[in-house]
Amino acid sequence: MTSTAYAACIGWGELPAGQDAAGGLWDVLMVMKNAIAKLPPGSDRIFFYVSVFDGSKHNLVKLWALCGPGD
Repeated sequence: MTSTAYAACIGWGELPAGQDAAGGLWDVLMVMKNAIAKLPPGSDRIFFYVSVFDGSKHNLVKLWALCGPGD
């Protein structure tokens, strides 16, 4: 995960009560896993959205992942 993606989804500031970085990373990985399951065979890139709660509202963050040979 790039530092920009991490900052947008997990490390953007003080987390609201009941949230931590490990839980935020888990959420991102689970959303990505579910999106991968819907890909057609042979796809190497996936785009997906993660809903991030900043303490007052939910924001959609667009992410993508690339998988190459050997991954």
